[in-house]
Amino acid sequence: ELVDLPVHYRGSHLTKAEKPVARGFLRVTDHIFPAKGLAGEQSGRLELARWLTHPQHPLTSRLIVNRIWQWNFGNGIVETSNNFGTRGAEPSHPALLDYLATQFIELGWSVKKLNREILLSQTWRLSTDAHASEADKDPENRFLWRMNRRRLEAEAIRDAMLAVSGRLDPRMSGRVDEYNPGRGERDRFVFREGAAWFELKEKLFIAPRRSVYLPVIRNALNPMLAIFDYTDASAPVGKRNATVVATQALLMMNSAFVVTQAEAFAERILQEVSTDETARINSAFVRAYGRPPRASEVVDAAAFLTAMEVRTKPKFAWARFCHVLFANSEFIYVE
Repeated sequence: ELVDLPVHYRGSHLTKAEKPVARGFLRVTDHIFPAKGLAGEQSGRLELARWLTHPQHPLTSRLIVNRIWQWNFGNGIVETSNNFGTRGAEPSHPALLDYLATQFIELGWSVKKLNREILLSQTWRLSTDAHASEADKDPENRFLWRMNRRRLEAEAIRDAMLAVSGRLDPRMSGRVDEYNPGRGERDRFVFREGAAWFELKEKLFIAPRRSVYLPVIRNALNPMLAIFDYTDASAPVGKRNATVVATQALLMMNSAFVVTQAEAFAERILQEVSTDETARINSAFVRAYGRPPRASEVVDAAAFLTAMEVRTKPKFAWARFCHVLFANSEFIYVE
């Protein structure tokens, strides 16, 4: 049934206005692009969608392209991506924001096509190298004289280790139940007060699926996601924090998950690459960092492998070497 409802003062269902208010849309943008009125037989949902996505609407396309810019550069053109109001930050490049919004609409609201436009730009292809003269003028790099150095998000760090180790299950959608059969869903995905964490982690997060498919339990997060600034699942977050704390390095050194992926990575190198040690070192660097090793790195890696093999087998040595590659900052940062 289509009805008009009274306003709830301060959002409380206990304090309602005496009379209902006619259904309608946001009025603050009426001077730019007014919304049409609603007929009695219209609920307003379809009309709201059409109003929001109209090419003349001043906010929708700008909000979206600002998020896309933020995903690529670490900061949005408007830093307060959740607040485009008068209390939010002003855009650093207002003309660029307008241009991207116009392009986005002309490209059929295609995120993929807009990403291509941005990634082919000279600005996106800049290096992260700093220069003293530019840094003095713009220390926060708001005018993008270089690329921002960014850390991967928590999910990407976990997925990258699974991918490099060869254990990532790339299937789309679905559930992760098959990786922990035998117990009821409630026991697997509900945190019980008093239950030991070391008992839970093996039951909840063993699936080698992309992190987006893992269960999110707010009071029992996957430790890797939690330490690398996973968001609060109970609230909208416009931009994640990217802290650098000692516990992150400790997790990369001591986590059973990281050790397991390093061992799988080592097995993959030993099986898929020829017995030549230098060729294996080159392959490991390319797979982990996307680049071949420098000459000094080859020498250091060979010395490390030799030291490890003095007291144990080659498989152990390569597993420790792959673990070092994972624990290095280069693995989790994008230059």
